[in-house]
Amino acid sequence: MVVVKKEMEKFQNLLREIFQFESSDLDFGIYRILNYKRNEIEEFIQNKLPHLIEKAFGKHKKRLSENIEEKFAKVKEK
Repeated sequence: MVVVKKEMEKFQNLLREIFQFESSDLDFGIYRILNYKRNEIEEFIQNKLPHLIEKAFGKHKKRLSENIEEKFAKVKEK
């Protein structure tokens, strides 16, 4: 679970970097629109995105867990 959380944080930071929220000198064209929508974008990145990802991959979680348990049992037998 810790690995997944770290990967989610990396992904969220990458999105923030792509949107260049830290560059205050970008206030023209598309950047002006992004700055105008900054709160909504940050809300999506911070709160909605993790839930969407969990929902999308949730159906595969059980199968992955079963595969891990099977591999563990085989290694344990050896």
